[in-house]
Amino acid sequence: MAFCENCGARTKENDVFCSTCSSRQSQSSSAVGRAPRSSEAGLGVPDARSTMDTIRSQSFPLLSAFVPGPASPPQKKGSLAKILIPLLGIFGLIMVGSMGTCFYVGYQVKKKAGQFEAKYSGDVGKLTAAAGGRGATSSNAYSNPTAQSPGASNSVTDVEVIPDYLLSGGVPALADVSVPIGPVEATGDRPHDWALRYERTLGGPEADLVVRTGDINNLGFGWPEGFDPFSGESTPVHPWPTTAEREARHMLQDEPQGTDRIMIGSGVKLIHSKLERDEKREADYCASGRGCATYEGRRQAIYRVEPAPDSPSYSPPGDGYSSAIRDCGYDAYTGFVWAKDFRKCALDRTATMPAPILLPLGTFRFEIHAVLFQIFVDDFQARHLHSHFQVSVNGTRIPSFEAAINSLDQTGPIGKLVSLNLLPEYWPLLQSGTVKLLIDDPTTHVPDGYAVDFVRILVNPYGFKYQVSLRASVVDADRHSPIAGATVAAALVTATTDRGGQSTLQGLPAGLVTAMASAPGYDQDSVTVDLVTGQTGTAEFKLKAHQEGIAALEKSIADTGSATLYGIHFDTDSAKLRADSLPSLNAVLGLINNHLDSHWMVSGHTDNQGDAGHNLALSEARAASVVEWLKAHKIPEDRLEPQGFGLSRPVADNATANGRALNRRVEVSLAK
Repeated sequence: MAFCENCGARTKENDVFCSTCSSRQSQSSSAVGRAPRSSEAGLGVPDARSTMDTIRSQSFPLLSAFVPGPASPPQKKGSLAKILIPLLGIFGLIMVGSMGTCFYVGYQVKKKAGQFEAKYSGDVGKLTAAAGGRGATSSNAYSNPTAQSPGASNSVTDVEVIPDYLLSGGVPALADVSVPIGPVEATGDRPHDWALRYERTLGGPEADLVVRTGDINNLGFGWPEGFDPFSGESTPVHPWPTTAEREARHMLQDEPQGTDRIMIGSGVKLIHSKLERDEKREADYCASGRGCATYEGRRQAIYRVEPAPDSPSYSPPGDGYSSAIRDCGYDAYTGFVWAKDFRKCALDRTATMPAPILLPLGTFRFEIHAVLFQIFVDDFQARHLHSHFQVSVNGTRIPSFEAAINSLDQTGPIGKLVSLNLLPEYWPLLQSGTVKLLIDDPTTHVPDGYAVDFVRILVNPYGFKYQVSLRASVVDADRHSPIAGATVAAALVTATTDRGGQSTLQGLPAGLVTAMASAPGYDQDSVTVDLVTGQTGTAEFKLKAHQEGIAALEKSIADTGSATLYGIHFDTDSAKLRADSLPSLNAVLGLINNHLDSHWMVSGHTDNQGDAGHNLALSEARAASVVEWLKAHKIPEDRLEPQGFGLSRPVADNATANGRALNRRVEVSLAK
């Protein structure tokens, strides 16, 4: 049996013309479509392979140009064809490889994102279970099966609602992680060393011990050519590191916890206004021609927002990083929020929660003489936005660190190196071998986004490669008169002002030099000076007289969560209150009465003079005396907690008389 080459109709083997389309048949066409017989071998009858080659060349003429056909008598090929064919083959391999890489990267990003959301959902499930099963009851943290509203589609069996704990502003914190084993020692090769995510160099050229967490790469944006972040130069303005692309890249790169990402203080709630579910609007949607308000097959609960986001009570002013969290999908035209938008908002809130930066200090045998923290900070705007950051090392707040960070007013966003001296009383915090540094604003609710590129700890640092000097003047803020004998400190250097209120500090590390000035009877003041290597900067401090009225205490509580009192006096080496303490005690009484049902900690602090154990007992007794006085003035005992810290929590350097005077104090703070 044979087939026509033109129309495919059956023909007889010996026919010259097709009876259907009348086209002429070639002599070899009779063999197409049947298996060759053994007797036809070598007689010019094509086998199955030659038959398919014939079909290929006729049906796919372009393909036949690139895929070799059957063996044929040698022909002379053009030089162009010899070059073109291999090039096309190489190009095809490159394209296949590129597509495979793209698919793989996309798969990894999707996989990481899925892991992140799955982990988040798991954390939410645990929280809701601990809270008595409110909100989610299944693996989906936002699924809450309820009865359908009138007109709901029968295919939708559950309604996505906002869990109660999210409505109150709570979000699950990111899980803590540990420092990986084996941080790498620096080699002196800058590209290699700066790319290290964890460094630990013992006996290097900078200090007896240098420990770093976070690669030195400007939040992933890189440095301009020739730029050295330790020279004191500010980085050029760079984009906001908050896009979905950067978040995906962050997850893939697995940057150290707390670095190379935007964080927003834990005090920022998802929404700063009242939300009420609007079931009537949900029913109206279902009854309308548009059908129920659904997303991914789930009907959406709808919430009214009161008041509108543009009112002062909706949210404190913040920066552009936090707009998604503050608005949470609020629709100004309709005045409501869908549950699905709040879900996305909650994920964004979780991703921006502050996380501690872990530094692998390890063990060492040498004696400590000085400890310097160097933090490359980005876009802190505490002065401008009136946020207030708390800075802690292994759970203990460091007041001098907080004063330095809260003096920053960066814009851009830009990055800058800040060097901070850790006072000797806090050195025991390093004994655990791992340092946990946390920067957070849990009190003001101001959405001030910030970032950290890297943190270094230098134990017993040597002379700095880039050094600067600072001339400081200290004056009374009200009388504008110079203050003699004031203490000015920055990094590891301390100086005292002369009669004209002047002093000079030399040998400071370049960068953002945060200097602090203090004097008896005045509140401390911090000034941040932007100094580049080789320059001498100037700073003017305007100290305000310390106030302990109710209004002053209220402001301090609102800003920092605690208030410091120097007007509560005791007899020497005694816990007996002196009569001149009455104004300050009455101010504390008024403060507590202004906050009904609140609980307070009253803590005592001493300087470092004398035995540490004796100072601890004395501070505890003094705190208890203040509590007894408050109880005698009708403050319930269960609202008060006395605690003594002795010399362990200084706010200033005990090496100076001014510093010791500042460390002898009583503090009141809202108990958690």
